[in-house]
Amino acid sequence: MMTYWYPGVFEAIKIIKEALPSVPIVLGGKYATLCYDHAIKYSGADFVISGAGEKQVLQLLQDLFGEEPFFMPDSEDLDSLPYPAFDLIRKIDQLPITTSRGCPYSCSYCASHIFNDRFRRRNPIKVVDESNTGKKNPV
Repeated sequence: MMTYWYPGVFEAIKIIKEALPSVPIVLGGKYATLCYDHAIKYSGADFVISGAGEKQVLQLLQDLFGEEPFFMPDSEDLDSLPYPAFDLIRKIDQLPITTSRGCPYSCSYCASHIFNDRFRRRNPIKVVDESNTGKKNPV
C-alpha cells in the first residue's frame, strides 16, 4: 500500500519465487506506478503493471494464456467493474469497497493526480448493493 514498503514486497517476491519458481509474479499498485523503473530493475517480479491494472492484467493474461477475456471493464465507468467474489471468503469481518477513484482537489503535495486523471464516483446504490453481497455468508 505504501511506496516505502517496497523492501517487504521484494522479500515476498523472493519467497514466492523460491516456493513456486514456475509461477509468474505480477507486481502493481502505488509503488509500481510511482517507481516503475525501480520496480522493473529491482523487484524480481516477472511483470510490472503501472497505473490502473484492470485492463492491463487482462491483457497480460491474454498474452500468457492466449485466451480472449470474456469481459473488459470500462475504465471510465467504475460501475462497470464486477463485484468482488465476497462469497468465497469464509468469515467476513470487514470488506474493502471502492466508492470512488481520484480526488476532487489538486493538492500540490499529493500523488493522486498521478494515479487518476480525474475524480470518478460510483453510483451509491451499486456501492450498497456490493456491500450487501458480503452478507450472504455470515459464517
